[in-house]
Amino acid sequence: MIKEILKTINFLKKYDFDWYVDRITPHIKKMIEAKEGKISIKYFKSFIQDEKITESTGGGGCLPPHLRSNNKIKVDYIKGWFLDFFAYYGKEEKYQRNIGRYIKIEDFDSLAEQMLVVPFKIGNKNKTYEMKFNVGFFGCGMNDKKEVYPLSGWMVSRMTQADKESIL
Repeated sequence: MIKEILKTINFLKKYDFDWYVDRITPHIKKMIEAKEGKISIKYFKSFIQDEKITESTGGGGCLPPHLRSNNKIKVDYIKGWFLDFFAYYGKEEKYQRNIGRYIKIEDFDSLAEQMLVVPFKIGNKNKTYEMKFNVGFFGCGMNDKKEVYPLSGWMVSRMTQADKESIL
């Protein structure tokens, strides 16, 4: 089974994605080992954690007193190897490689979307509806053997005001 999974992952190298494949391959191997009964509790506990890191505020005089500490502020970060599965982050189509093991909670909005949303309109001369076509990763499922697998697909739904604001 390992050879088939690694062969599939290594296919991505063909598209100059070797830096990403090299980063996720050890995690895939650990997951396969766990399925075979060789579970590393320490490894899986390091999947995702939160951490407060002290950063300089560059003066910090405008910060409330409870956040100030010698011109430094405690900032919430997420860390762990789960972040290795996010290849890119960025804003406004300026995505760059995600090379770190820490991401500020506030930067989570800048991780690449796992769902493609395409807006469209449907209707006739009397009424028009704003809709969206959603394609991509919807979540996970589990089979009878308790194996988790990705669920991907597509669906059509009504466009909400929040959708309009996030697309524009």
